[in-house]
Amino acid sequence: MVIGIKSLARQSCWIGSLGGLTIASTIAPTVAAERVYVSYAFLQLPIQVSDLERYAQQGQLPPALATYQPYLKPEQLARLRATLQMQVQVSPQNLTYFLGTPLGKNLLQRSSAILQSKTRGANPQALQTALVSAAAEPGGLTVLKVLRKFPEAEMKIDLQQGAKILKQVEGLIRQTDAAIATLDNPASQPVPSQPPSNLARLKTWGQPGPYPIQKLTFNLEDKTPKRIQLSQSSRQFPVDLYLPQTSQRKPSPVVVISHGLGSSRSAYVYFANHLASHGFVVAVPEHPGSSVQYFQALLAGQVSRDSGAEEFIDRPLDVSFMLDDLKVRSQTDPRLQGRLDLEQVGVAGHSYGGYTALALAGATINFNQLQQDCGPALQQTLNISLFLQCQALSLPPQNYNFTDARVKAILTISPITQSIFGPSQLKTLKLPILLLASGADTITPTLLEQLRPFTWLNSPHKYLALIEKASHFSTVDQLKADQQVLDTPSQLLGPQPEIARSYLQVLGLSFFQTHLLSIPQQETALNASAARLLSREPLRLSLVEALNLPPEAKPVAIEANQP
Repeated sequence: MVIGIKSLARQSCWIGSLGGLTIASTIAPTVAAERVYVSYAFLQLPIQVSDLERYAQQGQLPPALATYQPYLKPEQLARLRATLQMQVQVSPQNLTYFLGTPLGKNLLQRSSAILQSKTRGANPQALQTALVSAAAEPGGLTVLKVLRKFPEAEMKIDLQQGAKILKQVEGLIRQTDAAIATLDNPASQPVPSQPPSNLARLKTWGQPGPYPIQKLTFNLEDKTPKRIQLSQSSRQFPVDLYLPQTSQRKPSPVVVISHGLGSSRSAYVYFANHLASHGFVVAVPEHPGSSVQYFQALLAGQVSRDSGAEEFIDRPLDVSFMLDDLKVRSQTDPRLQGRLDLEQVGVAGHSYGGYTALALAGATINFNQLQQDCGPALQQTLNISLFLQCQALSLPPQNYNFTDARVKAILTISPITQSIFGPSQLKTLKLPILLLASGADTITPTLLEQLRPFTWLNSPHKYLALIEKASHFSTVDQLKADQQVLDTPSQLLGPQPEIARSYLQVLGLSFFQTHLLSIPQQETALNASAARLLSREPLRLSLVEALNLPPEAKPVAIEANQP
């Protein structure tokens, strides 16, 4: 468990440190680093880059490091060699996306405090040149290539600065582990109110349902006064509708799926088909200001700005307008007449889509919390998603209430919650909520964005399901290359993501059957016993209805003056 989180955390930091780069300097530097000075306090240890390359290839320690071998644990040496060998596939074109983002600039600045010019100290431009030049070479980006491309003959690695940041990372890992261990300890959790489900029924929920599916696609345009007033412009977006072909005359509840940032309505096709095959109508809108197509256009220079704060307004408006449009179509389109129960709506959302679901359930943007969390300490945060949440501060401060009374239940998958809503907003929600978290999530950190916020919820029907060792992307469908903005390294997908997707199918179906169709409580999969029956290695599943976090799981406090 710990190894999985640490590995993903380090890989995420390595990949994230590519943020804020440009392809303006793709010409290889005329001077390259041949010697690295490993610095700690007043000590400086010179190491030839060629020796590090030999160590990565052959496992033979360079003489400068061999002196310290008695003081280094075998696992530390193994980690060093693995880091030197690790490759990340990233193109210079994709790096341009990160150029103007606050996250990219912050990570580059922090990385340059560790990988420095020996004579000039922290030099973000030199590190940027090295990273971009290394990325342009075949075979993937590696630490050794970055060292070779650094545009000075000598560079310094400041271990003292790196150790402070690593201490923050490991502190968050330790606290997250403590919280997750609590979920695995029945003695520390309240007794579930629901009896266990049998394995046969659970397997049935994981299989396709009896109904064939018709997929329809509509192109919508919202130019209503509310949209114009709040967003300052109209909005066009496509919607995929998955319609079960049933013989029943009773209208079916509607489940909406909201995709994450830089994703698309194809991200959860498998889940949409699964729900529809069991009788739900599933509507999947594309959010055009934060979709894969938008960011592809941004990379190509066809749009001039990154997805901004307006998406916090536009996303929930997309869903409400889509439901209004479907109501009209259900009265005029023969294919939809009598088929949709638009007063029994569920919303499932991943990441940014989790925000969308919570906003539709009644949580409003918490400007006071954002002001508190987005100050100087933001520059030292380990929470990547906080950079997205803090963009909302550029909105005019007012009460943005996107509550849609038609929404009766929400399922959030790795949502952003901590600062955009905070305790004061989440505790007001009364709808049934299933929060699905991943134990190795380095994008919306598990402890900060899911476990602690779950304790703020006061809903009488709330469930926390946690998939250990799963990543932020484990439940996302396998997308084709043209459906992605960036190539997602296999390390960030987590092990056996098909298991995580099977959990979502069972838990999601059971959740919406329970709270949209009023299936009896004794037939639900929403309890700890059912989760234990479902659970498979290496992605263990646990589920609780209440959570008592241990004292050691308190969030990491990061001071503004820390490195």
